[in-house]
Amino acid sequence: MTEISGRDVPRQFFHADGNKEVVKEEELQSLKMSNRPKVFISRSDYPEAGIKLLRDRCEIEVYNSLEKDVPTNELLNKLVGKDALFITSKNKINKEVVEAAGDQLGAEFIDFDSLLQQSDFVIVTCPLTSETEGIFTAEKFSLMKRSAIFINSARGAIVDQESLVHALKNKIIAAAGLDVMTPEPLPKDHPLVSLDNCVLTPHIGSATLETRDEMCILTAKNILAALDGEKMPAEYIL
Repeated sequence: MTEISGRDVPRQFFHADGNKEVVKEEELQSLKMSNRPKVFISRSDYPEAGIKLLRDRCEIEVYNSLEKDVPTNELLNKLVGKDALFITSKNKINKEVVEAAGDQLGAEFIDFDSLLQQSDFVIVTCPLTSETEGIFTAEKFSLMKRSAIFINSARGAIVDQESLVHALKNKIIAAAGLDVMTPEPLPKDHPLVSLDNCVLTPHIGSATLETRDEMCILTAKNILAALDGEKMPAEYIL
């Protein structure tokens, strides 16, 4: 197809068979928009640096409400027909959410134990509830790969800390990074403090403007790379 266009005239497309097709500029822009990947963004206060990357390439829909986080029932409706999801960890990505997204999102729900067995990095960002308290037990650590990295930026009580110490000392998992512990701060003589394969930060793991901007930009780049079928810049394979 050959295109002939001018700044203020409709664009003319000549097909291989010689037929001519005239498309008005507004129709062309509408066509371009309809072919852009659709991304749902679950909050309106994410750093603009990352959102701009998506806006330049995608058709984005931002949840804009007095409530910071999109309620689950609205999230289920917003997911339909979307190619990607930019979402805070406060929203629970469960089987219902994955099924609502459909095949277009390319997500698959698996059970907790299978997730632990398959993951190179286990990153805990869930809230502390009666369901999640102490959920990471000795049994759960034993399911993980010996090369697995365990990261907790949620709440210390989600982890059975003695079991974590045992897993690290005995190389059941490779290493841990903890921004939260029980108690906070840990006593200086706590076993976690002296372990070479455990990094501790005092519950301020990402609390700088620069880090928050970079987190948002990296998430946007991951989304764009996945939509293009390319390797994600933050995809880590052990």
